Amino acid sequence: MNNLISILKKIDERLFFSINGKHSELSDNLATLASNKLSWVPLYLVLLIFLYKKFKNKIYAILPLVALLILTSDQLSRLIKNLVQRYRPCHNIELKNFVHLVNNDCGGIYGFVSSHASNSMALSFFIIMLFGKKNKAIIVTMFIYCSLVSLSRIMLGRHYPLDIAGGWLVGIVSSIFVYFLFNNLVIKKNNIA
Repeated sequence: MNNLISILKKIDERLFFSINGKHSELSDNLATLASNKLSWVPLYLVLLIFLYKKFKNKIYAILPLVALLILTSDQLSRLIKNLVQRYRPCHNIELKNFVHLVNNDCGGIYGFVSSHASNSMALSFFIIMLFGKKNKAIIVTMFIYCSLVSLSRIMLGRHYPLDIAGGWLVGIVSSIFVYFLFNNLVIKKNNIA
């Protein structure tokens, strides 16, 4: 088992350096922009408009559920970070001198799982479930959003790829839980088709 964990860590480190090692001023700026929550406000506003068009007056029930979704995803990712205590690449004593770090900003000590990846996946998966598989534009948009946020975390030197994958898993589980609440508290209660 220890041998398997050691192999996974080496693969994860190699993947990290293959992404983090390819950088430029432009990619650093784009990664910083993608990691900044405020950069995505226009997308959030467009999503709000689409949610209102689809659900009309039920938007009052969706917005608190979105807040619960992000809270759940964020707190679960923080809990896992504190339980697992895997150092971020930029805090790993053996690797930190080789990590490309943007603006000398490393973040907290532990990185597994990425809260940015968790929260962006939670929102993406929840939105996709709300709109269904038929809305290809929503699926593509949310996939691009989640991918850019997640990739930026590696490019900025803050997370390994497995931190991202773990964050995605936490985000998916969180969104399924909140969608279950939505389906049972809002849809069935109000007989919305």
